[in-house]
Amino acid sequence: MSERKTTAINLRMSHDVKELLRLAAAQQHRTLSNMLEFLILQHCEQQGLRLTASESNPAAVANGKQGAQ
Repeated sequence: MSERKTTAINLRMSHDVKELLRLAAAQQHRTLSNMLEFLILQHCEQQGLRLTASESNPAAVANGKQGAQ
């Protein structure tokens, strides 16, 4: 993904899950954030989940510009 990251999210997880995430990230030379994003995108692709234009651009929806990219 080459788009600028502008959204923050705070997560709570067990120490063991965080350690597994750290190990997976280190194995692929990724940051924790990048590894988590990769895993989410991979899961969504496997499940056939896709965003519509309006879902992928919430600022446009909030400004009344649905469908504008």
